[in-house]
Amino acid sequence: MSFADTIKNRISNTGGTVSWEEKKWSFKLPSIQKEYHERILDDIFPFSPVPLKREEMWAGIINKILDSKAELSVKELLEQIPSHKLVNYDNNIELKERLDILLEDLYLIKSRSNKSTKNTSYILPFHMNIIKNVKTGNIRKLDNLFRLLLIDENGNVAADIFEDLVDLLNSVDSLTPLDNLILNVLSDITNQSKEQKKTYKYNYDVQIEGGYPFVQKQGQLFRRDMRRIIEMHVSNIEKIRYFTILIGIHFSLYLIRVNYFVDDEVQTFFDAINGKKVHWKSITEHHTGFQNKLPFTFRELKTPLTSNPVVLHREMQQKLYIGYINMVLIKMLRRIAQPVLGKDATLKDIWSKMSNDEEFKVWIEYGMEMVTKSYLDIADLSSEDKEMLLKSKKSWPECFYEAVKRHYARKKPGDRIPNTTGYRVISHYTERGSSFSFLATKGGVGDYYAMGQELLILLVHLIVKQGDKISYKNFLKEIKEYGFVPENNAEPELLKKLDEVGLLQKFSDSGDATYVRTIF
Repeated sequence: MSFADTIKNRISNTGGTVSWEEKKWSFKLPSIQKEYHERILDDIFPFSPVPLKREEMWAGIINKILDSKAELSVKELLEQIPSHKLVNYDNNIELKERLDILLEDLYLIKSRSNKSTKNTSYILPFHMNIIKNVKTGNIRKLDNLFRLLLIDENGNVAADIFEDLVDLLNSVDSLTPLDNLILNVLSDITNQSKEQKKTYKYNYDVQIEGGYPFVQKQGQLFRRDMRRIIEMHVSNIEKIRYFTILIGIHFSLYLIRVNYFVDDEVQTFFDAINGKKVHWKSITEHHTGFQNKLPFTFRELKTPLTSNPVVLHREMQQKLYIGYINMVLIKMLRRIAQPVLGKDATLKDIWSKMSNDEEFKVWIEYGMEMVTKSYLDIADLSSEDKEMLLKSKKSWPECFYEAVKRHYARKKPGDRIPNTTGYRVISHYTERGSSFSFLATKGGVGDYYAMGQELLILLVHLIVKQGDKISYKNFLKEIKEYGFVPENNAEPELLKKLDEVGLLQKFSDSGDATYVRTIF
């Protein structure tokens, strides 16, 4: 009998619990399909992406952190405005129609499929009373990612950012008469009398020491950008619009960045368990590699199918799809390794322990065998697929990975959760095709990376401090931190666009004497 078989004889699988009593190691097998597909990872993926409008996402996050209980629908609010005591039509139908148009144009965020106000997703969250009292959709723990991005490298919450946000959202200094009308209607409907409690639920229970410190780079950029918007010399409503755009952009970039990272980790783990010599990339190496992953062009320019903005966009879509399966695998490996390594073990941690502890290695292998066999009983797979997987020479982690992949491959494209919670989410968060997006669609090309002009302007004002300027070369280095890099033939257009909006300052024809500056 081999050493591995001897150890396996000490491990039991009783009533769905795999145990090694001698070691006091145990874990429960998932009991339903949903548990097998669980992928929330506290340290890098603490949320379940769902397509939402950015404004709805922003309001829902702030609402969660304030622990407010919004009960009013947008429809209920809109129905009350025309009959409010501050509104006097004097039977002037034209005036009423103008008010309706203003409300629709300035405040209502509509679904993409229908421009009817009846299908409005949300109302612009320009004040705290809107956020506290008007319902949003299920944000599926997106507030956890917001909290995670607020945590600095020392594990401290950047509480000043959220407190400044609350002060900004409570401000009445720059409100318009129409803003005040909406707030008055809200006040009457909700009968507000209590002051907002200054207790924030922005603490996030995540282990900073250990796990993946992957979030750090995106967090640094996110916190800097949030502070920069707070400092801008623009109206509060403009700031709220920028905050909603910023959340959509940062969450999208984070989704892309983390899926590239996780895919590399999983492939390295598979190589390691198959006896290949491997190199586990550091977080710094991953960040450096990400700096050219989003090569962009502009919609006005010709975009060949072989261009980097098209090719790498397709690669990104694949990374997001397979990223779902990657995280399901990591979650399952962590479940098995938790009695020994804790809840946030990285794949490198697990492999390192397997390399130096034969008993732990057998525990992981046996655990994944039990998981895979039990999954095959409930997965949507053909009998031929199941037989092939059980007879394959793949390791059990690879078998489980392949089984989940095949499970979703049998679904209709619209029913594949890795699709609906991957690229589709990013399309919503960035509002693909809008001037604030880095995604576009073109006939004959499909989707690709294209920088919207308004997003370009916003990036300048996030990167360059008020009243300051930086060299054009340094500006290119700064946008690379987000992952953005202009395609070679797009750089003349980039310079042209910056010049057209007054953000470029040239002192000579030399590139070293070209600067990018702010307006506000």
